[in-house]
Amino acid sequence: MSKLNLVEVENLEHIELLPEVIVYRNVLKDPQRLYEIMKKSEESSEGKYFLKTWDPWSHFGTYTQIKYGPELETAESGQQFEDEKYLSECVNEAYDKAISHYVNKYNVNLPESARYSGCSYSKYFDQIDQFNNNMTMQYHTDFITSQKDMPGEKFFITCTMYINDNYDGGDIEFYVDGELANHKPQAGDIVIFPSIEPYYHGVKTIKNGNKFFVRNFVMFDYDGSEEWLANQKRYGAYKWSKMEIDRIAYDDPRNMIYLSDGKRMTYDELTSGSTDFGGRM
Repeated sequence: MSKLNLVEVENLEHIELLPEVIVYRNVLKDPQRLYEIMKKSEESSEGKYFLKTWDPWSHFGTYTQIKYGPELETAESGQQFEDEKYLSECVNEAYDKAISHYVNKYNVNLPESARYSGCSYSKYFDQIDQFNNNMTMQYHTDFITSQKDMPGEKFFITCTMYINDNYDGGDIEFYVDGELANHKPQAGDIVIFPSIEPYYHGVKTIKNGNKFFVRNFVMFDYDGSEEWLANQKRYGAYKWSKMEIDRIAYDDPRNMIYLSDGKRMTYDELTSGSTDFGGRM
């Protein structure tokens, strides 16, 4: 987690895809170089330098984050370290500018505890289409509906930065109040929108290449609803936790939206047995 760094910015080039859904352009410096750094890191760095090891991200792809503290102090130095550090600095600078502009444009009332989740440098595999509906990730909100009453960290604003565009498909598509809005990201695009309903969004299947991008979120702390806390007291922390785990496992896939050939379907109609939905877009 890292503190929000709101900065003074002049008007940034942007497109309003939907109300409160903004695509920023030409804010990220030199995305081609950043793509080369990120791709090399994922392929060969083995977590030796500024970034950690690239780990599996559910069935979607791989991801990594920057190192801190002793882990950073013992990292190998050299050009790859400096390149990965440069990648992080460019990404953070662009995020600060875009988020600052977004908050000012929409007069966003940030929670007192608002902060960045921290960047996840990510790669989607190509040809991921679990339900044969041309979607790598189904329509969802990053604010996890099944956990809305629970205490803990919550998603407030979603901020996704696209590093390359040399692949087919991979569009981010919004499903808001029954209407679809599609965007095929260009290298360097930053898409920002609320993490809550009704901003359902999914990712079209990537083909003929891998999609590199950076995930970041504005998060906030929530103490929990009165009803949730009362139930925890009523059943006891251990039993209530077990009950909630079972409920969330059932609810999560059913809180997503599924389309097949333009027709909305339920999870139970579409599912082929897999319930692995780890990760946020």
